[in-house]
Amino acid sequence: MAGKKNKNRRHPFRAFLSFYTRFRIPWWLYILSMGCGFAATAITVHINKYTIAFNQGELYNRVIIAYAAWTLISAAITVILNIAVNYGDEKISLRAREIVWKHILCLPMKIFHKEKPYETVSSITNEIPQASMLINMLSAFLASVYGFITAVIVLAKFNATMLRYMLVLIPLAILQFWAIGRLQMYMYKIRRAQ
Repeated sequence: MAGKKNKNRRHPFRAFLSFYTRFRIPWWLYILSMGCGFAATAITVHINKYTIAFNQGELYNRVIIAYAAWTLISAAITVILNIAVNYGDEKISLRAREIVWKHILCLPMKIFHKEKPYETVSSITNEIPQASMLINMLSAFLASVYGFITAVIVLAKFNATMLRYMLVLIPLAILQFWAIGRLQMYMYKIRRAQ
């Protein structure tokens, strides 16, 4: 048992990922949300054609009806995406809470004398929902990559100079997100130490 604890300390990410093997993840909901993300991106690109037609003064019935129809389809897909993600998140939170509660109920009493009980309960109620964020972010990341590639293709056809400027700014945006992430991690460690 002590060997397992030392192994988890050396490889905390492995211990983190092993937690997800202890309950069933509703993958079909996240795959559905990812598919909806792909579809929403494709529809947004399609709607842009009608927006350009509006701006050029093409106010024909077929353009207006097509624009309204695609907008309604986009809204319906967004609703399905939100339902799938939220339902999947709640299922993961519920299953993770069950595992953690069972573990806490089996802990020896001396641990509760060392740790503050309200902090333990607070961790279960407030931090367990974060367990679903990894799966949610994975499906959202794949849909975002598809959206980015689609945007690059459309922008290359529309304005190559603007595309070059955008590709120069991407590393700066990544650097900014990295710095913000490091700062958030630092603040989280300070908060946990108090």
